[in-house]
Amino acid sequence: MDRRKQSLLIFLSVAIILVLVLVGSQYTKQAGIQQSRVIVPSATNPPVAATYIPPTPPAHRPAYKPRALPGIQNWSGVSSFLFGANDASWAWSKQNMGNNSSVRATVRATGITIIRTPLTKADALQRVTAIEQAGAVCLGVLHPEDAIQVVHMLGNRCNLYEWQNEPDNGGPNVNDYTHSWNQTVPTLRLINTRAAFIGPAVSFANLEYIQSFLQQTKAAGNLPDAVSYHLYPCTDQSIATCPQHFGDYDIATQKVKTVVTQTLGHSLPLAVTEWNYSWKPGQTPRDNDFMRQFTTASLQSFVREGIAISNQFDLASDAGSGSLDMIDPMTGISYPQNKAFRDFVARYTPK
Repeated sequence: MDRRKQSLLIFLSVAIILVLVLVGSQYTKQAGIQQSRVIVPSATNPPVAATYIPPTPPAHRPAYKPRALPGIQNWSGVSSFLFGANDASWAWSKQNMGNNSSVRATVRATGITIIRTPLTKADALQRVTAIEQAGAVCLGVLHPEDAIQVVHMLGNRCNLYEWQNEPDNGGPNVNDYTHSWNQTVPTLRLINTRAAFIGPAVSFANLEYIQSFLQQTKAAGNLPDAVSYHLYPCTDQSIATCPQHFGDYDIATQKVKTVVTQTLGHSLPLAVTEWNYSWKPGQTPRDNDFMRQFTTASLQSFVREGIAISNQFDLASDAGSGSLDMIDPMTGISYPQNKAFRDFVARYTPK
């Protein structure tokens, strides 16, 4: 090839390269202008208020690792959430913690630290406001049908939630319960990243139900932050025979600990989210001074076993036709159980 043809080819190659660079630069500039028109509002094109759309969990999220329960403190080696109770009524009675300031004042004076209460989108704000006014932390019981709305509504005003209540007491079965947990709880964790979620809230130390729940949540990478169950050791017992069952607390808790460790290979915090003498109406001797002994023995067991959360059932909701109340919902006056509770809390409350 002679030098003239070689020079011509070099010239044409350089020219083509320059044209391509100029075209690409102009395209990039135009794309940037178009993008800026989309994201920058103006007086003639004001921003539109966003409508809340619940986040969807990522399809391939990493397995969830339980962490410390939000707000929990160490009081002389004991969890500060050991000293809890229930605002139990699913439909508030005429006199309740929400509308009776005397009840709230007694709760605050007792030193109740955490109050478990059912939450729906219709009354969640009122219930949590009453808990705050009583000086306690919220542990909300969620329902699948409106859990997303409730958690979004409350923001960081409630950072502890339990998924449903006693599913083994009339349903759903463990497979359906765990399916609803795995479907919804990951979304709730994205709505409130500080919140902890607790289950399966069984009606007694139901080891088979607990084990299956843990196996399925482990497989889904969606473990609970704590394992919850209920204990009523003196159901169908008299005052004379009840003390023989004080040790039932320790036995049940040790069995649950074993199931958790064997199933997961590690422990999880335990939460006894309902406890009292009996769950049946009329059996708990509310006005008898024996309730001081029973209450002290119950709390001592929770201390021994390192329980993270415990909630006496209940504060002042006319539960069990009033037999389970710790405080008179009409007057706010303490029954013997609440007096023992107050004395026990005082041993551990930081001075």
